[in-house]
Amino acid sequence: ELANLRRFEGRFEDSERQFKRALAIQQRIFDGPHKDTAATLTHLAVLYYEMQRLEDSLKLQRQALEMTRAVLGPSHNETADRMNNLALVLQELDRYQEAERYLREALGIRLDALGPRHPATLVAQYNLGLLLRSTGRYRQAEALFRELLPLRRAVQGATHPSVAYTSSAYGGVMTALGRFDAAETLLKDALRVLSAKLGESHWR
Repeated sequence: ELANLRRFEGRFEDSERQFKRALAIQQRIFDGPHKDTAATLTHLAVLYYEMQRLEDSLKLQRQALEMTRAVLGPSHNETADRMNNLALVLQELDRYQEAERYLREALGIRLDALGPRHPATLVAQYNLGLLLRSTGRYRQAEALFRELLPLRRAVQGATHPSVAYTSSAYGGVMTALGRFDAAETLLKDALRVLSAKLGESHWR
């Protein structure tokens, strides 16, 4: 938890040091693969992703997914979480087909395990929408975000940052489709929410 706090603060070297301490303890006290070890592996991999150490992140995310599958099974929500994290790294490495396969599998698990309105399911849909946008499938992305945005508003509230991120992504898709009035409305709404929640000078 301390390592994650340091990551959120942007203190990456301290975060890495704490994650490695946690891993060393877990590997000493647990007999073989363990869900907590897998969680630490994936959190460290996310740190490396944010540091743009993508190959390091990819290696750890694969280890975390393999361990989680072995311990919790192929259809567990934490397995879906590992797939989602792995897909984000693959997408950053322009390995879109592999990333999409993991995103769709993770979304299927979350729909079955958690239902369509759970925040984790909504995150999985959002990430799939971003991939569709990145690969130029704007009409598919538009259809996904058109369905997702009101659902996120209903579940998480109109001023939740995740709703603003969805509005922003949707606005980018509408821009690509040349629907500029709709795009402007979506982007202004996102900017208003994020400015209020995060402050005018926040990088987002």
